[in-house]
Amino acid sequence: MSTIESLQQKSAAILKSRAQSRGPAEKLYEGLAQRWSQITGVKITAEQTCLMLADMKICREIYGSPDEDNVIDLVNYAYLYADLTGRK
Repeated sequence: MSTIESLQQKSAAILKSRAQSRGPAEKLYEGLAQRWSQITGVKITAEQTCLMLADMKICREIYGSPDEDNVIDLVNYAYLYADLTGRK
């Protein structure tokens, strides 16, 4: 199995598990966007929240030790971003 196939399987399993245990991701990211908007005084969308969390994972890879978890989370934030933008 290639690295990409392995990451796809792990990513799919995590997204499925999170959806089952925590419900729709849209609700979480809308809520997080509202909270961050209140804190910063700048309107932040759920989609932007996914991008900002992806940036955090990129920085962890750059400034920390490489970790497969960061890569899987980065892929998942990209999937969630695509899902959120596809709904509107």
